[in-house]
Amino acid sequence: MPRSVLNNTVIPLLRQLTKKLGPQQAKNELRWMADHVRKAIPTKHTAEHATSARLWRDQPAPSAEETEAASKRFSSVQWAWLRQAVHDRVETNKPLQYILGTQPFGNASLLTRAPVLIPRWETEEWVLKLSDMIRAENTGLLNILDACTGSGCVALGLACALPRESVHITGVDVSHDACDLAIENLLRNKKAKQA
Repeated sequence: MPRSVLNNTVIPLLRQLTKKLGPQQAKNELRWMADHVRKAIPTKHTAEHATSARLWRDQPAPSAEETEAASKRFSSVQWAWLRQAVHDRVETNKPLQYILGTQPFGNASLLTRAPVLIPRWETEEWVLKLSDMIRAENTGLLNILDACTGSGCVALGLACALPRESVHITGVDVSHDACDLAIENLLRNKKAKQA
């Protein structure tokens, strides 16, 4: 990629993040945002479009290197999303999990959005230890109530870590936003388990 393209895009974004987060965290978060934008926002022009356009103009098809380089470039929409994401992270202190909209949690993949709290790594550790303790006890069917379930992380983390026949887990919350998100996370993880 030409240096001028890098200077006009990636480097200023990395500088903004570095001032806020430090160099290593900035690199990681920019990489995660870039990975997310590649998956979440499809590019408008695919390699097939480029090939057919070149062939139509009686030019040779792009080489494998050209095709690979084109697949790594962002569209203008993807760049706009990335610039806005960095702005939100730096200027409004928006958590990365809200920007990306997801958070891994044990074997579950959770959607995240405000005003529902983001699952914490300490909670994930606790859920993994608890699931190990439950498996070690092997007491048959266990009923678990997850009060104030929020995103459903505890209930889903346990459900993903324990054999289906060993537990019955119910998550409840007074917040409609939390209940809606927990249901979405349940459906998302059910589909992932079935795939």
